[in-house]
Amino acid sequence: MSSRHTITLLVAIIGAAGVIIAALITGIFALLVEQTKTSAGATSVAATFVAQRTVDAPLLQQPYAPQPTFTRLPTQQPYTLIPTPKPNVIVVTPKPEIVTATTGTDQQNPPPGSIILAGQGYTRNGITITLRKSITIDVNKYFGFDIIIENRSGQQLVVLWKNSFIHLRDDKGKVYFQRNQNESDWDRNKQFVIPNGETQQLSGQRFNRDSYTWDSTLDYFNGTIDSATKYFIFTIDMLVGMTNMGWRYDIQ
Repeated sequence: MSSRHTITLLVAIIGAAGVIIAALITGIFALLVEQTKTSAGATSVAATFVAQRTVDAPLLQQPYAPQPTFTRLPTQQPYTLIPTPKPNVIVVTPKPEIVTATTGTDQQNPPPGSIILAGQGYTRNGITITLRKSITIDVNKYFGFDIIIENRSGQQLVVLWKNSFIHLRDDKGKVYFQRNQNESDWDRNKQFVIPNGETQQLSGQRFNRDSYTWDSTLDYFNGTIDSATKYFIFTIDMLVGMTNMGWRYDIQ
């Protein structure tokens, strides 16, 4: 046999062997795949069977245990508002300031609006005005008071005044009017002079329309004094540079 025929034979043998080996590998692979499918199917059937049995089997129920009785909490009491305490306000009534009159001072003493007792005086710049602690009662149900003006100012004092500057009421609030208050010339301007160092009295007497020189005469007050009256309040609006002066005249 020639070398050429030998090589051809070997090639044929090797090719046949390769085909056989490939066929064996393919069969083995197919066998393995089949076994895998079989195992998976068996597992699926088993799982389905177990699931079916689980559905069909009755469930075990736990014995019923009654729930504990619910205890209602006590009703909460409403919140009580504690009132805010009001501050304790203590009103202190100031005591009246007592000012001693000093000659030459330009301040009225006591100050305007004060009420002093009859017999005491208001002072300013050396001038003193005092309501005398006396009363004159006429038989015709008229009564009057006296005012004393003392000039220690160091110079002549000119007094300018009118009847309407004078007022009177009692402790009950009753107002007493002057006797000639309805006369047309009752409230005319009056004037007189007090030299330095002298004193002039405005006497409480009935006003005489025919005696205009009586400019230092006070008109009487009209009316009967009630037996229950305890005191009068006598006031002067303005006189010799002082204003709003008041006296309490006790009659009991």
